[in-house]
Amino acid sequence: MPPRNDTSKPAATPQIPIVTSPPKFDTRGGGNFKFDASKVIATCRLIVLTHTDFGGNAIEMLSDALKKNAENNNDEKPFLVGRDTDELEYRALSCLIRFTDLQLSRYPNSIENDMDFLIGESPPAFQSRAWTAAHVRLGEMQTLEALRSISISGAIQMREKIEKKNKQNGDKG
Repeated sequence: MPPRNDTSKPAATPQIPIVTSPPKFDTRGGGNFKFDASKVIATCRLIVLTHTDFGGNAIEMLSDALKKNAENNNDEKPFLVGRDTDELEYRALSCLIRFTDLQLSRYPNSIENDMDFLIGESPPAFQSRAWTAAHVRLGEMQTLEALRSISISGAIQMREKIEKKNKQNGDKG
């Protein structure tokens, strides 16, 4: 990710904040940043995998991967379920949307509330427990919102591809 503020320089002392406002993070996908969610989406593919995926060979594929991993004493790279069909990808992205929604619902505040708290009329003291907790929570929520937005966008694209394919095949959906 590029730096949030290119002109940011170290503070004169550790007791003086460089900036007083929390970082803003574009969660709508308009930001230009790299985001690798390949491992989490592979986990979601595994969760939503059905026996009909991978040409009906999903069970055999998983069995072979477990045997190979056991034979190599777990020294191999971790097993990741790769892309197969648009339907599997849609289900995996939908799973990820549900996970991010669930985790975001567990926070006591929203991003907007934490931003207001940190830059409001009586913000917490710099580097206090409340200040640190709010910044950590804000970063976690911003990351989850970005992941959620990327997942929603991908799920919409997959659904449109599936609907187009079904329409071309004469299916009703």
